[in-house]
Amino acid sequence: MTVAIKGISLFMLLLIILALVALMIPALINLVQQMPDVSHAVAKHGTDAYYARECRDGWELRMYNPQTQRTGFICMTSAGKFGIVILDRFGEEVTAFLRDKNKTLEQVIRYMRNRGYELLQ
Repeated sequence: MTVAIKGISLFMLLLIILALVALMIPALINLVQQMPDVSHAVAKHGTDAYYARECRDGWELRMYNPQTQRTGFICMTSAGKFGIVILDRFGEEVTAFLRDKNKTLEQVIRYMRNRGYELLQ
């Protein structure tokens, strides 16, 4: 027995709905990509977080915290300051910031060691 709604079978109605959903997927993806960055890093550190994110791709040093299972990526950013990006064990960003107070890499390493991080490189 086929159920029909004003001459349209249930199967045909389902196909129409699926086609409409398929057409909406690119628009939804575009909408998600345009969402503002509301991460902890940007909320707390503002534009410094964007500079620090340079360290994800061009890091000079990696450090690991065995207690939190987080990895820190450290680099000299285009802002002329050391940046730190912290990723969790799944590779998701926890935070990203610049170290204004630290003028040398040794100072940044000391800062990270004081927070439980160990050198990986």
